[in-house]
Amino acid sequence: MAGGEPTVFPHLLDVVETLSRAGASAILVSNGFRLADRRLSRRLKEAGVEQAILSLHSHRPEIVSRLVHVPNALPTVLDGFSNLTAEGVRVSVHHVFYAENYRNFEDFVRFYAERLWQPGLTELSVSNIILLHPELRRRPECVPRLSDVAPYLETGVRLARRYGFEIGRGASEDAFPECVFGVGDHVQDKPPQERWIVSPVSGELGLIFAGTRKDVPDRFASGARDYNRVFTHVRACESCARKPVCLGVQSDYVALYGDGEIKGVS
Repeated sequence: MAGGEPTVFPHLLDVVETLSRAGASAILVSNGFRLADRRLSRRLKEAGVEQAILSLHSHRPEIVSRLVHVPNALPTVLDGFSNLTAEGVRVSVHHVFYAENYRNFEDFVRFYAERLWQPGLTELSVSNIILLHPELRRRPECVPRLSDVAPYLETGVRLARRYGFEIGRGASEDAFPECVFGVGDHVQDKPPQERWIVSPVSGELGLIFAGTRKDVPDRFASGARDYNRVFTHVRACESCARKPVCLGVQSDYVALYGDGEIKGVS
């Protein structure tokens, strides 16, 4: 359940209960702000939320406040995180790289390890920014080059391993092609059509991973952006061993920066 911010939806608990009665898993994607209300966190858990993805793109208070449009928001977001884990909800902290934050990733990993990491209950995942909003496609200064992000990502991964945990790719994993992120045990081996089958409820800026690969009838999408248009395979992908399980590179990213950074995996 994503958005927007699903915790502002007045019928969220009803949706979770309906999913649970149908035997489906209810995974909440949230900025955590409203989850500082312990009653809401408890009711979501009781309704059937077993897993949450908490969007946290910085450990610096001024950046978090700017992202959620609330002054001094970081303590409240962290209270939301604590409430979820106290209820036994598994939490994946998801960190999206963009121009303002990627150079601070090592410090963010340290913050996560020392303040948020609970082995067996929490995990940390990352992706590069997905260029969904038209404004982002017109503002390359907001979008870091993958080759600029890569060394900071590598430093953060090494630090995480010294602490004793791995950094994974999250729900928007294909914003980081494997030639940038690296291939490891955490990497999916299923082809995209077996991973990104979602039934969107809105056709605009919500879930983008709708529809199946090219030449396969689209039985699921009803207006969300098909990932065949969001991603593309470039020249280097043609000889890449991971092409069958990789969506490629964001089409809008290639329009901004070209495909010279992309190298095939042998």
